[in-house]
Amino acid sequence: MKFDESDVLAYVEDRLSDADKSAFLEAVRNNEELAEQVKHMRNSMLPIEEAYRRRQSPPVPESLRHSVNALVNAQHAHHKPLRTRVKTSSGAWSNNTGLVACVVAGLCVGALATMLYTQKIGQGLPPVAQVDSSSKQGSSNYDHERLVQRIADYQSLYIESTVANVSESRLDDAQQLLASIATKVGMQTGIPDFSAFGYEFARAQELGFEGSTLVQLVYRKPGSSPLAFCYMQGEELAAQEVKLKRHHQLNAASWIEDGHHYVLLADETNKVLQQMHDAALAVF
Repeated sequence: MKFDESDVLAYVEDRLSDADKSAFLEAVRNNEELAEQVKHMRNSMLPIEEAYRRRQSPPVPESLRHSVNALVNAQHAHHKPLRTRVKTSSGAWSNNTGLVACVVAGLCVGALATMLYTQKIGQGLPPVAQVDSSSKQGSSNYDHERLVQRIADYQSLYIESTVANVSESRLDDAQQLLASIATKVGMQTGIPDFSAFGYEFARAQELGFEGSTLVQLVYRKPGSSPLAFCYMQGEELAAQEVKLKRHHQLNAASWIEDGHHYVLLADETNKVLQQMHDAALAVF
C-alpha cells in the first residue's frame, strides 16, 4: 500500500483508524523516506491548542481598542451592521472590546505557540497538542495519556531497529547515566530486573518530553519485540492506578506514583504486564 502526504498528516493528527495506523507504521518501519516525512511533518506543526491551554490574555491596549472601535463605527455608518454586533445590556462597546480582545489573544496565542514549538524541536519525542484540561487532576491525567501515546509511537517506529545495533549490555554505563540524571534533576532512578520474564537489560537513554527529562530503559528477549520501561518526574501529579491499554501491537501498563510517570510497553499479556508492574514497584 502506498502512502502520500495526506496519510502522513492524518497519522500525525491521530486521525487514522487502528487498522490504518498499523498498516502505516509497518510501512514507516520499512521506508526511511516515509519516516523522514513523519518527522518533518511533526516538526512543522505549531502546538496551537497547547498554547491556548497555557495562554494568559493580556489587557487590551487603549489605542487598539479605539482603532478597532472606529473601524466598527465606520462600518455601521456606511453599510449594514456587522453580523457579530448585537445589542446587550452594556451596548455595542462591549462587543467592540470583545473583538479587540480576540485580536490580541490571537496574536499572543500565535506567539506562544511559536515559542513552544521552538522549545520542543530537537527533543527526543515529538511535540503534540490536544484539548484543554480543566483542573490539575485532569491536567496530570491528560499529560500522562499524551506521554504514553508518544512513547508508544516512538517504540513502534525506532526501538527495534536501534536495539539491534547494541552488541552487548553495559549495565555500568547505564547506572552512571542514571546517577547523573538523579543528581541533575533530583529524580528517583533505578533499573528493574525483568529476567524472570525472559528479558535481558540492553541500554538506558536520556530522552526529553516537553522540557522534562525522560528515562527510557530497553530490554530484549529472543523471539520477541524489545521491552521499553520509561519514567519521568512531574509536577503536582495525582497518583493513578495502573492502566492497561494496547498500542501498536504492544500492550502498555502505565501509572503515576510518588510524583512520577511510569510506562511499560511489551509484547506480553496484560497478566504478565501486571506482574512486571509489581516487579518495577519493588525498585521504586
